[in-house]
Amino acid sequence: MERKTVIETLAVLALAALLFNLWLGHAWLLYLATALLALAIFPNPLATLITKGWLKFSEVLGAVMSRLIMTLIFFFFLTPLAFVYRLFNRAAADHFLKKRDTYWRVAEEKFTKESFEKPW
Repeated sequence: MERKTVIETLAVLALAALLFNLWLGHAWLLYLATALLALAIFPNPLATLITKGWLKFSEVLGAVMSRLIMTLIFFFFLTPLAFVYRLFNRAAADHFLKKRDTYWRVAEEKFTKESFEKPW
């Protein structure tokens, strides 16, 4: 692992400890911030281990939160929006409920050479 990554991660964790100290007022958070900054000064296996653990935790947290946020958006935003759409656009919604043998529609247009020259 790069030394720069270790230093950045420990500095961010120390900053978080300092901010929580300002918010909660626990003295042990000051000691934690000091210890994390002291670990960042010299390359050592403990600093690398803390960094690897924090990065793995953030990876797992990111995977869980992205799925959670997408689930909440689906159930609390898209699902009610679909119900409202079906409520006010009954004809358009009934189109999907009709039983058909096929959904294929034959095009009545006659294609010429010019039709394919500028397709967009």
